[in-house]
Amino acid sequence: MLDKKNRIRLIIVAFIIFSFIFQIFFLYPINQSSNSSNKSLNYFKEYNHKKNHLSAEESYSEQWLKNPNFSDTIDPWFNRSEGDLTDVNATSTPGIANFEVLGDSYTFSNVSGVPQASDWGNISNPAFPVKPDSYIINEQGCRVEHTWDENENQTRNTPSARWKRIFELPINMSDYIITSASLNASFNASVETSPAHNGIDTPNDGISQFGIGDYARFYVLISDVDQNQEYQVAYNQTRDLGQDTGPEISNYADTLMNTVPEDILIAFLTSALVYDNFNFSIILGIDIYCEDNIANIDEDRWTYLIIREVNLTFTCEKRIDQLTSVSWNQIGDKINDRIVYIPNASVDVTNATLNFKYKIDQNWTESSPNSEIRILINERRHIESKKLVDYIYSSSFQEAKSGGFDVTSLILKDFNITVSIQVFLADEFGLDRNITISIDDVYLDVSYTITYPDKGTNLQLFLNGEDKTLNPLIELPIGRNLNITVKYTDDIGEHMEEAEVKLIGEGLTEDFTENTTLKQFSIIINTTEKLSIKDNFLTIVAQQTNYQIRTINPIATVRRINTEIIAVNGSNKISIKPGENVNLSIVLNDLDFNRSIKGAVVTYTSELGQGVLLDVDNNGIYEGVIENVPEGSYSIIITAFASDNYEFESYEITLNAIRPIEPDWTWLIFVLVGAIIGLITIFGLYQLHFKYPPMVRKIRKLRKKIRKGKKAKPILIYKRENIIKNQFQNQLQILKVEPEQSDKTSKVEKISQDIKVKELQKEVK
Repeated sequence: MLDKKNRIRLIIVAFIIFSFIFQIFFLYPINQSSNSSNKSLNYFKEYNHKKNHLSAEESYSEQWLKNPNFSDTIDPWFNRSEGDLTDVNATSTPGIANFEVLGDSYTFSNVSGVPQASDWGNISNPAFPVKPDSYIINEQGCRVEHTWDENENQTRNTPSARWKRIFELPINMSDYIITSASLNASFNASVETSPAHNGIDTPNDGISQFGIGDYARFYVLISDVDQNQEYQVAYNQTRDLGQDTGPEISNYADTLMNTVPEDILIAFLTSALVYDNFNFSIILGIDIYCEDNIANIDEDRWTYLIIREVNLTFTCEKRIDQLTSVSWNQIGDKINDRIVYIPNASVDVTNATLNFKYKIDQNWTESSPNSEIRILINERRHIESKKLVDYIYSSSFQEAKSGGFDVTSLILKDFNITVSIQVFLADEFGLDRNITISIDDVYLDVSYTITYPDKGTNLQLFLNGEDKTLNPLIELPIGRNLNITVKYTDDIGEHMEEAEVKLIGEGLTEDFTENTTLKQFSIIINTTEKLSIKDNFLTIVAQQTNYQIRTINPIATVRRINTEIIAVNGSNKISIKPGENVNLSIVLNDLDFNRSIKGAVVTYTSELGQGVLLDVDNNGIYEGVIENVPEGSYSIIITAFASDNYEFESYEITLNAIRPIEPDWTWLIFVLVGAIIGLITIFGLYQLHFKYPPMVRKIRKLRKKIRKGKKAKPILIYKRENIIKNQFQNQLQILKVEPEQSDKTSKVEKISQDIKVKELQKEVK
């Protein structure tokens, strides 16, 4: 075993070793951790410092469209048409994208020369169903022969012959416009003029029974296939055919019918083709009218009536429908995709310009002056369209606009940028040919700025030492300084050193002063010089590079100084005697700054006149005198004016000038006299009556009655000895009833009884 000394040494050595181990394994790591923490904090600050310097703006410029020159393929371009798809088309060849406006023309000339029997079929006239004697088509044309004998058959005086032909067109006329039309038709005729037969009657034949005469009518009709609507386009009605004399007219050589004007002919053709867009009809007709004007002997012989030739031609152009369009389109990237991996960053489009080249294979038709090439970005039309009539024929490409089209306002950041170049046909018109507009080198140059987020900040506001961050309002009198202090800190509460802090107001721009010790920015505003007496709307702007700008909008309401007018003695009531002078002495108090107001103009008005109170001693006490005040009560109004900075209310003093009233002492004399008489009466009664004991008063009253001889009531009279004896006896009985007391008490009571007995004896006497 170890002795005591060795045990102590061992303990000391163990303690030293333990202390060494403790320092290595416990204290050193703590220091390391602390240093590491400081380094981490420094790194965090350094990182944020570097990051904050990156927190700024970066500008970029990109060509947004793919395959702008329509190279071997057109991908990702695509075309789209709206309206009548037969009017437009989109095609492409390497390096070119085309817009085609599809025109066409057609000429109808199937009706010409002498009608042929193989083409025309005979039909009835529903208005005049009776047929003539003969109606045929031969080498001469459509021939009619007819004789009307009134004596034989009176019902055949209005015969009619018609031939119809249906024409089928190779085009759909609903998609075409007739631009020109021409029609001519001829006829000839022969009749008998012999008077013996009373032949064809004309106006010049001198017949007494004459109405309208006899005539033949040649005509051409245009109609739809089913004859829903018929339009007469050529006709001739004879008038003098068959004239007997002066001169005799028995025939017509080949003669042209009257025709409608070209625009009417076009309208009739267009209307007939509404029922069936591919088919229409032409009807040739000869009507005969024999007037029944000579009974039983009239005979009309129409030798022949012939429609010789009919010629109809018209031309039409492809109808281009209004509001038809064709476009080349591309869907580009989204602007905001450029910042999808940058948290809290924002992007702004600063410029976007669209350029393209064009050529047109021929000048645009003047039939459509409003058609144009449009630019659409995200389906929003650019206001700067260009009319197609302004594009000049060119075999080579040229710029659509020098410098391009500014489309900045049409760019949407949250959507894919779509670009459309569109040929828009704004009119309905006819086009007899194809027109091709070509584009190439379509570029959309977009410039944009990415703004990286600034670090967060806080702004705390103090007005005259009071925290007004949440309620930035203050009211103060003119002349009192406004101390504005702000604490501008970052999002971890650190003071923003060397920040720019400004105060902005109406006609006011002031810089705050930084106090690095107190870690704040302050400014003192003289309300008299810098602000107005009203609500002053201020703005405080605090900013630091790469940090969020903070603003706060305090409202400083500057008012006039509150005042009061009071009398020096504190009372607004004055009492004097009539004819005396009254001294007015008032003081003006500045309630906001707790001082008297000097240099003011103080006046008074009343029924006694008006005047000015003066501060002769320049001590803020304004005095004046109203002399020889007549009797009465008066209101004196005190008003004051110092400057626009003070707000005074008038002060009213009530002045009473009343003569003193002399006291009336008559009532006191009556009172005193009455009192003296009463005292004398009471004293006399006492001396004569009340000073005697009741028994004596009764004896005196009895004696008085006896003297006057009046009868008195009998009374019981006790002798003195009996009274004393009875009284004494009563006292002895009382003493016997009471309990015995101490000797001392008994003696006292005995003495008291003796005294009472003596008093009774005196009364009896």
